[in-house]
Amino acid sequence: MDSRQGYWQEKKKEWLSLGIQSELGRDDKQVSDGREESAPWRGFGKSFSTFKGEYSYPTTLLQQTGTSVFDPVLCELAYRWFCPDNGIVLDPFAGGSVRGIVASKLNYRYIGVELRPEQVDANRMQSEDICKNSKYPPVWHVGDSRNINKLDVQADLIFSCPPYANLEVYSDNPLDISTLEYGNFLAAYKEIIAKSVSKLKSDRFACFVVGDVRAKNGFYHNFVSDTISAFSDCGCFLYNEAILITPFGSLPVRAAKAFNSVRKLGKTHQNVLVFFKGDPKNIADIYNDIGDDARTTRKKNGGRFAVIKGFVEANQGLGSNVIAKAIAPELRISEGYVKQLLHKMERKGIVLNQSVVGSNGQAINAWHVATTL
Repeated sequence: MDSRQGYWQEKKKEWLSLGIQSELGRDDKQVSDGREESAPWRGFGKSFSTFKGEYSYPTTLLQQTGTSVFDPVLCELAYRWFCPDNGIVLDPFAGGSVRGIVASKLNYRYIGVELRPEQVDANRMQSEDICKNSKYPPVWHVGDSRNINKLDVQADLIFSCPPYANLEVYSDNPLDISTLEYGNFLAAYKEIIAKSVSKLKSDRFACFVVGDVRAKNGFYHNFVSDTISAFSDCGCFLYNEAILITPFGSLPVRAAKAFNSVRKLGKTHQNVLVFFKGDPKNIADIYNDIGDDARTTRKKNGGRFAVIKGFVEANQGLGSNVIAKAIAPELRISEGYVKQLLHKMERKGIVLNQSVVGSNGQAINAWHVATTL
């Protein structure tokens, strides 16, 4: 993913033209620990004067606003690729407004958790203006993400960009995990990931944008690998990894000093880690083909409904498992998806002239052909 390219930058400008100001809600309490580097660019604001050392940032945006903003193009790709239509996005490290606003404008239901009430207030103010006509306005909760398991939600995607240990301290709140030394930070971080994954539906993705950071002695913490381990520990396994390349900006100049003195290389990328909870064989049954919108999917399913209807009427009294096994090859979908379509037909009122026995032994309602097709 090369965010330096013209097509990417043009798309970013389109998003920012909506009036997204993810830097709002930051204040002077946000401080650096004084090391000659700063966290890689991500969804949290930071004064331009503190951007130095071995990392690079989206400099055009920094020059305009003085703050870094999570890339809305990356948001759009993550949502379109890894979240079902109209799905629920859960963000345990919400930070600024961009992930929520992009989700809302694309008709996804966003729920973010953010510790700082002033940040949530700023996000809500932006949402009231930008998303006032959206079907699903974004929702932000003020709170500690270690309690995220108490939310009454079953998410279709976890998408977030966590704090990079204590490299940047975002507040003086003792509940803020960015105030902790790495060992304690990692324990809290793993707890938040585990509780977030507990709110994720089966056969769904999680995506974290991370980058490794150095300890005070100059060695990397191995934060990327720790993130992978944290997800694996709760049954959500690494499925994809992408590299997000960010603009160089003044990195070559800044990195020269660090390299000459301590041989640190400049860093101009982040890791986009994509995890999956469940059986990857079911992915094709849940997610649209890339390029298919909801209307195309409905059209495809309409044809599938007709095939299922014809088969069931010609073969009386078969169980859903037998129907699925017989029809799946013809429809070129999995048996699991055929059974999902059977139940979807029931919910939509598409009924046949006979009963079908479900896999649990209970009869699915008698069906007739409905006008919804």
